[in-house]
Amino acid sequence: MSIGISGYFEVKKNGKWVGIEYLYKRTLQNYEMYSIFFGMRYHTIEPIAYNRGIPDFASEEFLADYEKWGSDAGGATFLSAKEYAAIDWEKSDEDEYLIVEYELIDNQLIYKRDDHSWNLKIPSQMNFDENLEIHDGNRVFKKEFVSRQFYIDHYADSNWLDLLRDFGELGEKHGLENVRMVVFFM
Repeated sequence: MSIGISGYFEVKKNGKWVGIEYLYKRTLQNYEMYSIFFGMRYHTIEPIAYNRGIPDFASEEFLADYEKWGSDAGGATFLSAKEYAAIDWEKSDEDEYLIVEYELIDNQLIYKRDDHSWNLKIPSQMNFDENLEIHDGNRVFKKEFVSRQFYIDHYADSNWLDLLRDFGELGEKHGLENVRMVVFFM
């Protein structure tokens, strides 16, 4: 079963949270982004805003959207612009890594795919317990420790990059304490 995301950018105006932008149509399904930000699906790295529930004083717009989905809505959580601005993008867990395939073209490594891909074929003689990088002709396999930046670099599509840029800009415009992203899954 697939999962989608909905929610709002909220801004605090005159002491009240107001939903200013509906996120449902802005985001495409992206389990990697769901995971690093909100802990939905799989946890390869500690999520930033996991399972916090609906925030106190959520906007009327958010609550109406949440109620509209009824029993299909769940996993509500939120992330403030202040938290977003303070994210340690290089944080990683040394026990969590992906085997990533690159192609060597003109002495440059070009990302091809990682072990989330259906058809990553690693030659059986390769041993990653001792090596961080193994060459097989023009193919290079690297043991990459997973960081949030790795996920942004490899998985964030233009919709998510635009969404995150806009979230940061809203924080700058209205003050980091006065902006948050409130979401739920369905």
